[in-house]
Amino acid sequence: MIRNTSDSWGWPAVVMHWVVAVLILGTFGLGLAMDEVPRAEQPFYITVHASLGATLLFLLVVRIAWALANPAPAAPAGTPPLQQKAARFTHLALYILTLTTVLFGWLLASLQDPPVVPLAFGIVPLPSPWTLSRASEDFVEEAHEIAAYLLIAVACLHVAAALWHHFVLKDGTLRRMSRLRSLNGQPVSSGPSAR
Repeated sequence: MIRNTSDSWGWPAVVMHWVVAVLILGTFGLGLAMDEVPRAEQPFYITVHASLGATLLFLLVVRIAWALANPAPAAPAGTPPLQQKAARFTHLALYILTLTTVLFGWLLASLQDPPVVPLAFGIVPLPSPWTLSRASEDFVEEAHEIAAYLLIAVACLHVAAALWHHFVLKDGTLRRMSRLRSLNGQPVSSGPSAR
């Protein structure tokens, strides 16, 4: 099933969710590790980090467009309205913080000496459309880091809520985002445990 339904996510939403999650974690981890590499090797890692961010930006735009065209499934029956509002707020915060982090990172790449041009998917150059003075580098770098840490904090909250739904409430919320469905709407089998 491609499109979301009232009680399940379509496979594009599931795939994009997990790919974006892996990209966020990988890009954040690489950002932390860059401080530990020798200065002579840092330009390479900065380029890879920026390119992962550019790829994330592209996928995020596609994901937002897909989410606007495919309303999310309804919350499990019996979910209190306050929890539903908290879930919507958390998802919105994840989108905003991801976008903010990536945009500040894109600006920061353009302030490197020489400027770094990220390659989305390692192929498509994404030069910065903005020109900033070198004096703004400290502010942009700080904003990029703060946004990244806030993003990871909200992502951890999101994971904790998913695990709470799965292990405490046992309401199937996590299963809806962890099982692909075929075009006819049946779960894609991954062996006996997929039942």
